[in-house]
Amino acid sequence: MMIPRVHAPALALLVITGLGGCPNEGSEPVADTGADTPAEVADAGADTPAEVADSARSYYRLVLDTEFEEPITIERDITGKLTNFSFGSTHIAPAVSLAVSEDLTFPAVMNITFNFGIVLGSQDYPVQCDHAGEYMFGGEPPEIDITKGLRYVSSVPGSTGSLIINSWSRTPDDTFSGTFQGRIRQKTDNIEKRWADIQGEFHFILPERAAGQPN
Repeated sequence: MMIPRVHAPALALLVITGLGGCPNEGSEPVADTGADTPAEVADAGADTPAEVADSARSYYRLVLDTEFEEPITIERDITGKLTNFSFGSTHIAPAVSLAVSEDLTFPAVMNITFNFGIVLGSQDYPVQCDHAGEYMFGGEPPEIDITKGLRYVSSVPGSTGSLIINSWSRTPDDTFSGTFQGRIRQKTDNIEKRWADIQGEFHFILPERAAGQPN
């Protein structure tokens, strides 16, 4: 009987292929340690271009739902619009107050005011907002004041919800930002006070203080 011949190159290929799939004798398999690659380390915690752009802007977003109309959403960029800011007031110096207000004609004729109250107090004007945290509706500022036909103010008794300040400051060029949600009541002497549901966020870059205000 004839024995088939295996050519040397083919035999070498078989040997190499068989050895390639086996670990060296006495070696341990290499485990995945879960360590980050350099690219993953570089990406960790990095701000996206959109996040960086947002951090330099002054803007707010408000969803308003009254008992008379369908909800509306307002998104406004007020970057560089210094006349919308009231930061300090010479008639209460050396105390410093902060408010941001805007008159709109679209999507409705209305006024929106974020009144953060006195952020630096004095003997005559006690501080009202001096730290990051949650401020409940239904009392003194900080407050949200909206006029759209009727006037709704979050400091009116009976209002529920809160304004949460995530980033607080009273230094020019710093960020003052947070969120809000609740049901605010009509400012009126009538016994029955209409309501408006609000929710949203704000992110303001503080301007220079009004003339005569301390740092």
